[in-house]
Amino acid sequence: MKIFSKWISLETQEKYQEIALNDFIEAIVFESRVSDGIVLIFSQHTTIGLYLSNNDKYLKDDLENFLDEKIPNDPNYLHNVYGGNNASAHLKNVLIGSSLTLAVNDGELLLGEWQNIFLGEFDGPRKRKILVKVVGE
Repeated sequence: MKIFSKWISLETQEKYQEIALNDFIEAIVFESRVSDGIVLIFSQHTTIGLYLSNNDKYLKDDLENFLDEKIPNDPNYLHNVYGGNNASAHLKNVLIGSSLTLAVNDGELLLGEWQNIFLGEFDGPRKRKILVKVVGE
């Protein structure tokens, strides 16, 4: 069994930003030389999310509006009162998640026709690091 790890380093530019990661992940899967296995994509950050979605600019706006409507940055959140002013970014992370696990088949990342891998920045601009770990044969 092979285990191959690599970090992706990014700097986000906006408070809310969606960054497509497919090209990064596909290059790492290729570099790993794993033909059959899984790829784990993981963030240690608590104010970003990792998710699969359709690469559509309107859907990006819809997601941002949906999350802001469901999780506004209420000044009464205790984290905002006692810790910082980004409680909503942390709550969005809890809702969206910090990792993805995807299949590698015949040496390629297995995604559906419309699926794309995204990093959702909820509290930028910031420096971000994403671990990609490919495991398999």
